[in-house]
Amino acid sequence: MTIDYRIVVRTYKRPELFYKYTYSLLEKQGIDLAKRLIIVLANEEELQSYSESLKKMKYLTTIFSGVGAKEAVIAGCKFVGDGVPVVYMDDDMEAFFEFITTPSNDKNTLVEESTNLERYILDGFETCRKENLNAFSFLYMKNPFYIKDKPFKETKPFKISGGFFGILSNNEYDVCPKYGHTEETQRSVKIIERYGSALLYNWCGFKTQTGFLEGGMQISNDRGTPDEKSERTKEISWQVYTEDSLIRKYCKEPKFMDHTEMWELVLKPVNSLKKFHAWNHVKWKNYFDTIAVGDDIPDPFFGDLSN
Repeated sequence: MTIDYRIVVRTYKRPELFYKYTYSLLEKQGIDLAKRLIIVLANEEELQSYSESLKKMKYLTTIFSGVGAKEAVIAGCKFVGDGVPVVYMDDDMEAFFEFITTPSNDKNTLVEESTNLERYILDGFETCRKENLNAFSFLYMKNPFYIKDKPFKETKPFKISGGFFGILSNNEYDVCPKYGHTEETQRSVKIIERYGSALLYNWCGFKTQTGFLEGGMQISNDRGTPDEKSERTKEISWQVYTEDSLIRKYCKEPKFMDHTEMWELVLKPVNSLKKFHAWNHVKWKNYFDTIAVGDDIPDPFFGDLSN
């Protein structure tokens, strides 16, 4: 299957780390980066600081966005244009992992550094096309206790990760947030409203240390001391909640989250929005080798979110 897609990576003050992590991860996947990779930098000054790392990379182009995580996504989206399949990624992805059969404590079920990422990307785009969806992402959970009973992939309303998500038909409405803080939630509620759900792969994800590495988009808008950060994120969260009717429709009121030390928006339990379609107990090897992408999966489970 051939899908002409792009990969947009936003990066800020991390020339060596970006090359060490996300770029090297993508290179190991055998993806044609000279054709697909668009690197979003803040400005000319950042380009100069990345110059040595860029000499070691293959990529389609670099673009400038100005400073800010939101600005980087918007610039990448506008550059690619409407209708193009796109994967959006952060710059701190250390490795791609996958369970190759039903998750368990058996170490042989987990591949810590998989080179199957492009197969997921292509399957994600094709499954979205078949299911009339526009977005897919990964669960990022390694603990088999929590995912052993989850299906291999499923369509459901969920908060779509900003660190990695695929968009089948790129467009500014689905992709671009109004505010940097809570951007994942702003994007997710628009996609839920428009398509009913998104596609989630439960058995795979990325090893990453979001928020704990030097540089990165989190320093592009310095939130100050912990108290200042709390006040600033509270102000933005309530502003988003007040202004956006979809946020009020699908989210609870803003809440302070201890693990992030910020105010956040959390999705309500979303029931009976769309038929729930899950693929259970499918090994990736068998899936890719014996079943053509786009064909029906044997013995699918059908239900809905209210059951």
